[in-house]
Amino acid sequence: MVVWSLSWEHGSLEVHSLGGMVAPIRFKLNGSREVVPFRVAPWVDDPISKKVHLPGILHNLRGEWPCVPFGAPRKIDALRQDLFCMDEPLVEQSVEQSEYPHGYSSNNEWKLVSTDLETIVIECNYPTTSAIESLRRVVRVDPSAPRVDFELEIRMRTTTDVPMGLHPTFDVEGGIRLMPGSFKFGMTFPGNLEPSSQTEPGATFTSLKEVPHKDATSADLTTLPLSDKTETLLQLCGIDGTFEVHHLSQGFISRVTNWIFHLNLVVVLGFAALPLCIIVDLQRWKT
Repeated sequence: MVVWSLSWEHGSLEVHSLGGMVAPIRFKLNGSREVVPFRVAPWVDDPISKKVHLPGILHNLRGEWPCVPFGAPRKIDALRQDLFCMDEPLVEQSVEQSEYPHGYSSNNEWKLVSTDLETIVIECNYPTTSAIESLRRVVRVDPSAPRVDFELEIRMRTTTDVPMGLHPTFDVEGGIRLMPGSFKFGMTFPGNLEPSSQTEPGATFTSLKEVPHKDATSADLTTLPLSDKTETLLQLCGIDGTFEVHHLSQGFISRVTNWIFHLNLVVVLGFAALPLCIIVDLQRWKT
């Protein structure tokens, strides 16, 4: 694995060749105070012998990266197909999704295309059997502000439907508050994703403060970490392309803005020191 880095007046960052993952990102606020919004998994420095049983995506899990195709590595039981607005019924995940959780590029090495004082460009070539030819990723810092821009170019071999995700992973340590932009409605996961999830499967809602619970009540899921050991998957539909994460104990705000693909947003809520994952754009995408 190779690590490329950028440093500028307002911060520094690392880009890792495994998965094309970006983190840590360190922002300097008011010229001196340093904050680190993204999470790096606590096991990344463990010996490789302890990680051989894990897929590549988990070996060096950190920060933000693209998932193409995005998808579960296993069949989800009791999935409510009646909730999906699709012309055809859902089918089993592809071999590509089964072998590589969240896509080939999330589990394999990227190569450097170019770099300068403000930009790192990397690329991942997919196997010749894939409908996807390659991904090109641009990581660019703003020389005038504590800001990083991400661009993703997807090159296809054939026209196909591909679920895709962009995957910023925020640290919840010290407490965070979720402040989504406007959205039309939200949904809980329509199946049995994790036994620990406490939300009502396949329910809809209009506010993260009132998400339907299995016990027929509602729960406020705007503030993390949650008190219970749980993993909960929510989807916000028809979002405006913006999302804020308020880091409560550290007193700063992470803003995610200007998503080009911004029809749907999926939020994975963890507990304790586990990260919050915000995954954008899980609509089925066609070249």
